[in-house]
Amino acid sequence: MKRICAFMMAILLCSSLKISAEAASYKLKGTDLIMEMDEDSWYVFTRENLKDNPELDEIGITYDYLSDFMQNNYVYMDAITWKENEDYIELIVRKKSLEGVSNLSNHSDKEVMELGAELAKKQENAEYRIYENTYKFVQLEYQDLGYYVNEYVTVVNGENYTFTFQASGRYEDLDYQVMEDIIDDVSFDVDEELEKEIEKEVEKERNKSILNGAFEGAIRGAIVGGVVGGIGVLLRKKKSKKNKEQ
Repeated sequence: MKRICAFMMAILLCSSLKISAEAASYKLKGTDLIMEMDEDSWYVFTRENLKDNPELDEIGITYDYLSDFMQNNYVYMDAITWKENEDYIELIVRKKSLEGVSNLSNHSDKEVMELGAELAKKQENAEYRIYENTYKFVQLEYQDLGYYVNEYVTVVNGENYTFTFQASGRYEDLDYQVMEDIIDDVSFDVDEELEKEIEKEVEKERNKSILNGAFEGAIRGAIVGGVVGGIGVLLRKKKSKKNKEQ
């Protein structure tokens, strides 16, 4: 079973070096997003690679189940990795069109933090901050649906992208490094002409506060929260059923 190697974990903790595993590139059809994922550590499923994928059989998931889950929940990638203690981390990538914002990276830190404050209200006791690399993200951390959730939310080309890491156990320092490495390798095909058109329309109604005008659509339409029905949920149900039978 794929998992993060304990030996590599120890090396990383001792040397604080970024994992240099060979990553596979995923350009997700229907999005402007490219993801880099370490296939030695992660089972990675997208809308395009589900059909006749032998790894579905390996973890006991059917094509119909995962395909329906993706189509019904704006999901374009569902990936999972196991840790040494049998806990797992699942990454679910979702995309949804928005109104009023073209690219979150074009806005000030003050505006992004105000957006973060509004998104955090959707979850009880959520902590929020800005995470910035080439792009700006609102990073949210909270517990939801029995999961420990670490979430990165951004807007590119007028579309909301949410990267939801949900874990069965508490995150360790290495887990945060692994998640940040994945987000740092994210890239988007930015349509600059489209963004100019969106910003032109937004400027007509935009007020001084992010909570009015332009950002109302982003606050209302952004996807946040743990996801019921992914790989982890199904495997957890199977494990619970097995334990009861035993």
